[in-house]
Amino acid sequence: MRVKGTAKYSEEQGRDFIKLARKTIESEFSGKEVEIPDKVEYKQARGVFVTITKNHELRGCIGIPTAKYALGEAIVQA
Repeated sequence: MRVKGTAKYSEEQGRDFIKLARKTIESEFSGKEVEIPDKVEYKQARGVFVTITKNHELRGCIGIPTAKYALGEAIVQA
């Protein structure tokens, strides 16, 4: 079932979102700036939830439940 107003993304897009989240975490340690891809799906306002696991165990999670930011910015902010 799909909730009204929710977006459906492909597996490839999902993998790209995960890559952006990982690059964002890495940037906190390296000091490098994260580039958000210039694609339409990254520009749509969306809420996000990011979960970090290590060895299949939860290490942390954070999210922005409302569509306050464009998706790419929301991933970086979370």
